[in-house]
Amino acid sequence: MDIHEPMKAFLAAQQESDPEYSFSPDGVHPDRTGHWLMAREILLYLGHGGVAETTGIKEALGGRPNVDQVIQLVEARQNLMRDAWLSATGHNRPGVKAGLPLEQAKRKAAELDVQIQALLK
Repeated sequence: MDIHEPMKAFLAAQQESDPEYSFSPDGVHPDRTGHWLMAREILLYLGHGGVAETTGIKEALGGRPNVDQVIQLVEARQNLMRDAWLSATGHNRPGVKAGLPLEQAKRKAAELDVQIQALLK
């Protein structure tokens, strides 16, 4: 599976009309578009061909109810676990608040997972 080439092709296409376009403003960490491009390639690899022409997770989830709530909860879970892991490893990233102790964060993440799954049914 190749994630790099589709991202490179997308970037080249965007830069035709906007030479300054980037989905990695700091040169390392992708923005929402960059993350979606990676996720889309993984989903395609796993056989979810319906996402091939979608431009983001909201579109990929189609007309499902509660899509905005699901996205909000997934982002909250990601931020919770990111902050907890960064704190647990002693990493200090500027602008990222200290996270909860890892076990506490895992319990809260599990609660968020239950909410996410309930909304997706």
